[in-house]
Amino acid sequence: MFENGIIRADPLSHKPIDLWKKYLKQGRVVEPAKTLRLNTPIHENKVRFVCISDTHEKLGEMLHMIPDGDVLIHAGDFTNYGDLAEVIKFNQEIATKTKHL
Repeated sequence: MFENGIIRADPLSHKPIDLWKKYLKQGRVVEPAKTLRLNTPIHENKVRFVCISDTHEKLGEMLHMIPDGDVLIHAGDFTNYGDLAEVIKFNQEIATKTKHL
């Protein structure tokens, strides 16, 4: 809830299930994002966010499919088991892509 420049928590914030039901009754909770074609040119006066997730230790096989952008967000599940070796591998692979962002 936003009034006069102040953001206030919904009174149902402490009851997330009830709050979700309230929002669902109001119709669409979030408008769908407008996605761009992968070949859309990058403009200097805009920021392009690229979001990926669920790569499960296969990032190296997918890097060529990730479009260039200004900010790369990995939204989770980049390992299979959370082992340190998997995290190190992910870090090494993502470092090769960030040179192109």
